Amino acid sequence: MSEAQPITAQQLKRLQTLYSQFAAASADPRTRSREERLLWASLIVGHQVASFSELTADEAKTAIAQLEKDVPRKKRHPKP
Repeated sequence: MSEAQPITAQQLKRLQTLYSQFAAASADPRTRSREERLLWASLIVGHQVASFSELTADEAKTAIAQLEKDVPRKKRHPKP
């Protein structure tokens, strides 16, 4: 079994940007807290997450895909 690749700088930036847009669009102000952001990530990847930077590339891909579904299109910026 090969070792999981860490999240890339591009994935980390995309994940942070999308999550910020998700939180800004949410009616629940708790989504803006670090604790809620990490709880969300933990639920998405299936284990406790202490920081987005500790995600694997595959986990980041999963989280980004979920946010791309959840963030309203008008709030999203185009991919670079």
